[in-house]
Amino acid sequence: RAAELGLPDSEHHVFAPVDFEIQSLRDGLDEAGFDWSRPALFSWLGVVPYLTASAVETTLRTIATCQRGSEVVLEYGLDRDHMDDLAREFSASFSSVATRIGEPLQGGWSPSQAEAAVTGCGLRVADHPSHHDLVDRYFADRSDGLQPWHASRLMAATVP
Repeated sequence: RAAELGLPDSEHHVFAPVDFEIQSLRDGLDEAGFDWSRPALFSWLGVVPYLTASAVETTLRTIATCQRGSEVVLEYGLDRDHMDDLAREFSASFSSVATRIGEPLQGGWSPSQAEAAVTGCGLRVADHPSHHDLVDRYFADRSDGLQPWHASRLMAATVP
């Protein structure tokens, strides 16, 4: 899909399809020829909200075995208590659609639960910006009112 979109390509980019609920990240990366001796960046955006806590933990523990300096950037769904009203309304509507197409959303996490999961798997939280942090960093000068989504949060974690 990246090639179809004309995105930059490099011999260092490896796309490794993995169904995290039935296959381990380690097996998927081994099949893709991953070099475990080099640091890596894992982009795990738009995935965690669909996974069980067990699959998330197993995957994070695998990432934690990578070379020091490896990093994962992930997006996780917030629990309802940490969403605003609009995000709660949209999430309720989207949840039924996701279930109907075979990709049910799993329960969300509070920011402290997400950090505990990441650090409990042996990673170090490098950045965990709040909604307001993201607005200040990337959206402050926008005149169209576009803002980051309130139903999920981003986090970057590194292998210490």
